[in-house]
Amino acid sequence: MHRTLIALVGLIAVAAAQSCGQTPIKPNLMIGAALPPVHNNVSNAVVGGTTATAYSWPWNVAICTYDFWGNCNFQVSGSVIGSQWILTSASYVSGSTKPKDYRVQAGVFDESNK
Repeated sequence: MHRTLIALVGLIAVAAAQSCGQTPIKPNLMIGAALPPVHNNVSNAVVGGTTATAYSWPWNVAICTYDFWGNCNFQVSGSVIGSQWILTSASYVSGSTKPKDYRVQAGVFDESNK
């Protein structure tokens, strides 16, 4: 009886782990695909990149600072690595080093459509 219960719990754990890290919206994984730019002001900072499928990378977030008028100015993107942790490149964070001066926005795909 105990072995059956342990085997059942193990099977459920393995089944639950299969969906861990999977997004409900399939991302575009066509590396090097030639897609038209999304905006006219696209920079060449990302070389060989492709347009992401909307909302297909839910662990990616936008990090911004607020200006005098309350607009959130994009600084850099980051990745959620824990319930209270975002990983990003420090070289792109300018100005204040105080965490309270930055805001993290999840679920943003196109900031130009506000």
